[in-house]
Amino acid sequence: MNGTEYARGLRAIADWYEAHPDMPVPHTEDVGVYGVKETLEEAARIAEALKPCRKEWEKEFFKLVRDFGPLRLKFVFRRSAVCTARRVERIVEVVEWDCPDSLLAGREEVTT
Repeated sequence: MNGTEYARGLRAIADWYEAHPDMPVPHTEDVGVYGVKETLEEAARIAEALKPCRKEWEKEFFKLVRDFGPLRLKFVFRRSAVCTARRVERIVEVVEWDCPDSLLAGREEVTT
């Protein structure tokens, strides 16, 4: 199926819903497009055509997203296919304090 055929099907569904407004609608607002060619070039091509759009990510997935009224069109890629991984190391200094018992010799220990 190509984009023109898909659009015809969506229009037919829209016409049916307009004729039957009391019918249940799908439980999700997302229209997800999976199985796209997973390359940086393809992601750039889709982003250009989808403007204005935004990017989202979750775990191993990268998404190009555009809202169409109450619906969202999402093109989904594996992050490893279109993003560059960077190793970011965060070093946190952990300090422990040892106070010699001799400081308390002959005194009561007070805790607060």
